[in-house]
Amino acid sequence: MELVKRMMPAPTEAEIERRLLHAQTILLRHGITAFTDALLTNIEYERLCRLAEEGKWHIRIFGYLPADEQHLSQWLHKQPSQEGKIRICGFKAFADGALGSRGAWLLAPYEDAATTGLDLLSSSGFDDLVKRLAATPWQLMVHAIGDAANEYVLETFFQHRHLIQPEARWRLEHAQMLTPKSWELLRQLPVIPSIQPTHATSDKEWVTDRIGKDRLQYAYPLGSLVRAGFPVPLGTDVPVESPSPLDTLFSAVTRRSRQLPKFSPILLSEQMPPEEAMMGMTLWPAYAVKAEKYLGSLSDTIFADFFAIDHNLLTVSEEGMCEAQVLMTVIDGKIIFS
Repeated sequence: MELVKRMMPAPTEAEIERRLLHAQTILLRHGITAFTDALLTNIEYERLCRLAEEGKWHIRIFGYLPADEQHLSQWLHKQPSQEGKIRICGFKAFADGALGSRGAWLLAPYEDAATTGLDLLSSSGFDDLVKRLAATPWQLMVHAIGDAANEYVLETFFQHRHLIQPEARWRLEHAQMLTPKSWELLRQLPVIPSIQPTHATSDKEWVTDRIGKDRLQYAYPLGSLVRAGFPVPLGTDVPVESPSPLDTLFSAVTRRSRQLPKFSPILLSEQMPPEEAMMGMTLWPAYAVKAEKYLGSLSDTIFADFFAIDHNLLTVSEEGMCEAQVLMTVIDGKIIFS
């Protein structure tokens, strides 16, 4: 991938703007009013700020920059912004890759390949990164999918737990395979697990081939995290998955794909009640980016950001959930899409 990227010409400012505005159009059609961008670049940030100043950008963006030296040296001495449509919340590191490509870092080899995946952290100075960020108001988000990746990240956090403040709201992104050891560590840490429900339903047809039935039992622990009392922001990982909140809701509640609703569910014990799933796409994501005082619920002290839909998502049947459509998207009390 890096070889291909190096050969590609850099996009012009006009191309970046066109792509951003096209993405915004898609997101607004799906009813999205705020968006956590888990890997925002400096160029994208600058262009988004300009578009917002010009009145062309409407969606609230909460961005996380790559946790590399270039971005750390430029931003670490600053204070996170609490105002504006475009905010930088912190930095993102990667512990491993994905299960589908056999890049997720596992404790034991894959069932269908003689590899344990990609260890992207143990020799990358992650320990120093944790200590550097713990001394600042910036958040740290870590991509961790495999059981080894999650254990390593949580063990490192636990070693420095006296430095990590509860109000920091650091994130374990994906938290896709949690062993009993990981659970023990997570319960003792002020860390927010962030989950993408459509990952489980998209992976369903091949995941047993990758990790086997035994390890599958502690994978995709969505319902378990909610029952354990964690606020669990639900995301999409777009463009890997659909950006639709309706697809996310359907996968969380039924453990099936909204595109293939007749297929059998995956790990039905990990489903969420509709009320908690709605929290996972409203208040809990707002809490995760420290914005719950003005986003994530409806009241006269909260920004008037919401979307209208043609079904009651708390009482609708599964068939109705598949048919549901966004009627309008409202931001700052203005209809942006209908």
